Amino acid sequence: MASAWKTYTKDRKLTFFEEAKELQSNDSFYFIQGADTQLGLKEYYENDKKGLPLPTGRYWMEEIEQSKKAVECINALQPRPSFVVICGDLCNEYPVRDKEMRAMQEKDFKEIMSKIHPSIPLVCVCGNHDVGNTPTTEGVALYRSSFGDDYYSFWKGGALFIVLNSQYYYDPSEIPEIYSQQELWLDSILNEGKKKSARIIVFQHIPCFIKDADEPDEYFNLPTAVRKPLLEKLLAAGVTHIFCGHLHYNAYSTYKSVEIITTSAIGYQLGKDTHGMRIIKVKKSGVEHSYHALENFPKTIAL
Repeated sequence: MASAWKTYTKDRKLTFFEEAKELQSNDSFYFIQGADTQLGLKEYYENDKKGLPLPTGRYWMEEIEQSKKAVECINALQPRPSFVVICGDLCNEYPVRDKEMRAMQEKDFKEIMSKIHPSIPLVCVCGNHDVGNTPTTEGVALYRSSFGDDYYSFWKGGALFIVLNSQYYYDPSEIPEIYSQQELWLDSILNEGKKKSARIIVFQHIPCFIKDADEPDEYFNLPTAVRKPLLEKLLAAGVTHIFCGHLHYNAYSTYKSVEIITTSAIGYQLGKDTHGMRIIKVKKSGVEHSYHALENFPKTIAL
């Protein structure tokens, strides 16, 4: 039986797991990472690129079908994953540009994702289309009222997972206080993980960089002014992996001992990859991950 839409966060914590129990656990487990369901992108992007009138109405049926297929793949998995994370751009319409359109897309997203088996929590990451390229207090408030906390943490199997709002690093010019609040919170959570010598894994939408830590600033990476300070902070605390979205194609890079993995879109593709998701196994020996197309997504996962 499918669950109704539910937000699992409270006070910057994911409430689905029992923290005290998970702190003591070191069992192997796996989870699913998707990114960029982005209901409404394809037709909007292609019309804009061709100079055609922008679409109106409920024009994202193709992305609806792709997202439904992703949910079917998730529900068919045995054993079931510990959780599913979607690394941002849940919908395409910005929160304050066209509120009616955004509400329609959010309604469809929630209806689809509520069909994930109730034993599998959905971890939502805030993307630039979810809060705006230059976030405002209004945009942030709209996201939080609809999806809950936009940055938070949780423990699973002895590992600490941290969800960041990368848009605050991309452009905090309109929300300096909110940016500072996330930074203070992040320092505290990283310190907690470091004291426990935990494996720490981060989820964010925009990758710090795509190929090279010294690459120039662009739409698809974080600005150089914050890129290395953030990476050094994460590295010093013991972060091992950063899983991202935003690119709409798969990418892999490293910063010293930190792996940066960008997963292609469930929705519209901007590269040569096909609609898919990533299977991520967390074991004592390390973290393993592999990307799979929705058309031939595995059904049985061996740990």
